[in-house]
Amino acid sequence: MNNNRPAIFLISCTFYIINIFLFPNIVSTWGQASFDSIVPGKLKIKVSPENRVKNLILLIPDGMGVTHSTLARWYKGADNLSNGTSDRAMTSLAIDELACGLVRTYSSNSLITDSAAAITAMGTGHKTQSGFLAVLPRRDQRELDQDHQLGSAGAKHEEQSVQTILEAAKLSGRSVGLVVTSEIQHATPAGLSAHVNNRNAMDVIAKQQVDQQMDVVLGGGADYLLPEKRKDKEDLLAEIKRQKYIYVSNREELLKTNTHRPKVWGAFAPLDLPYDFDRDPKKIPSLKEMTEKAIEILQRNKRGFFVMIEGSKIDWAAHANDPVGVISEVLSFDDAAKVAIDFAKKRNDTVVIIAADHSTGGLSLGSYQLDKNYELTPWNSVFPPLLKVKKTAAGVFALLDKDRTNIQSVVKENYLPDLSPEELKILAATFTLPTQTKEKFIAELVRLMVKRTPLSWTTIGHTGEEVVLYVYHPKMFRPTGVVSNTDIAAYMAGVLGIKLGKLD
Repeated sequence: MNNNRPAIFLISCTFYIINIFLFPNIVSTWGQASFDSIVPGKLKIKVSPENRVKNLILLIPDGMGVTHSTLARWYKGADNLSNGTSDRAMTSLAIDELACGLVRTYSSNSLITDSAAAITAMGTGHKTQSGFLAVLPRRDQRELDQDHQLGSAGAKHEEQSVQTILEAAKLSGRSVGLVVTSEIQHATPAGLSAHVNNRNAMDVIAKQQVDQQMDVVLGGGADYLLPEKRKDKEDLLAEIKRQKYIYVSNREELLKTNTHRPKVWGAFAPLDLPYDFDRDPKKIPSLKEMTEKAIEILQRNKRGFFVMIEGSKIDWAAHANDPVGVISEVLSFDDAAKVAIDFAKKRNDTVVIIAADHSTGGLSLGSYQLDKNYELTPWNSVFPPLLKVKKTAAGVFALLDKDRTNIQSVVKENYLPDLSPEELKILAATFTLPTQTKEKFIAELVRLMVKRTPLSWTTIGHTGEEVVLYVYHPKMFRPTGVVSNTDIAAYMAGVLGIKLGKLD
């Protein structure tokens, strides 16, 4: 065996060289950059000047696994077929052409990550533990448990903060922004704009975000800015206006915003925004519209910009096991991603990165009921029930009156046209429960929908498999193969020509 090693090494080198010359865009372009092990204080990035860019758009479809995008793609094709449009031309998602690899998502303390640890890895290059936002993991679990018992009151013990890609981009002179459909204080946006060891400390996160003085902030979470809603009674909305932001609270105000003004903060709901299928288009902007406005504003800076755009509620729909919500939010996210991709393709100075922080729900296009005839499953066994839906399960609940007398009419009109009397009794019974009637109603409603399809779910939590990486670079300098979520931070810093480090 030892005598064959030189020959094996020579053959391997020969094939690698041949691949470089014959297939330069297929071989992993990580060879053009040097990335040391990404641990505290050891992050080193070298990217040649010709591969650096001015602008970077990071899009995160929170909770989107392969099956989530598969379901949305098939729904889009089925919808086109039902409208007489060829499925061959219309079943692709805008993000599909950029798929180039897979991302490992585990955290420092779990095979299955939460969003806080995931965005910390993606945005700083450091693995951390669940619940931590842009701070290094702690060795003493007892101290961590004590802090979590304090809840949103704040942290008793302080961890080492690490710089985020948003903060580093701002220090480089670039404009920066966040665009989300959750509260702006939720884990993913917070992980780029705050440093706490408890993702639920929303009041603390909100204050830190205002202090960041970002250029564009669009999403939900208005309640965390108002003194009457905050435990410390601080008026962050007044502080935002003192910092010369244009503050907008509805779609019309956003679209009319003068892009020559320096900063915009939009809060379009007290907490999260509605699912796209449930959204009132006259009052609340779509993720696509928020993306368009953010890029329009941020591109004014001649030094460039960084923006993170999140389809936040793909994850929320998957937690609820609602396939309708998943379709709603994946398609909404894809529309926003197309805006970013089209912008980048018209220039030679912009990189677009798309990667989920994790997958949620364990969604499967297949179930035990198909065990004996899965190879005979036509598309129309899945989508007719879904194509008849007008609202998500959460949207249906929002339409119910206080005494719940309209359950049958609302459900039939918006979710299950063929609702049976027995199923109506099951839904009505959820309101006789002492607590969590909303959650129980939604859970029963989505169960009735899933029963009509060959879809299945394994959990209402996150799952630990790899997620798809999509990258656009004007010179095709992009990672391929299976990478770590920390490699995304290294890549972003490298192409922007900036460094990430610890904060004092």
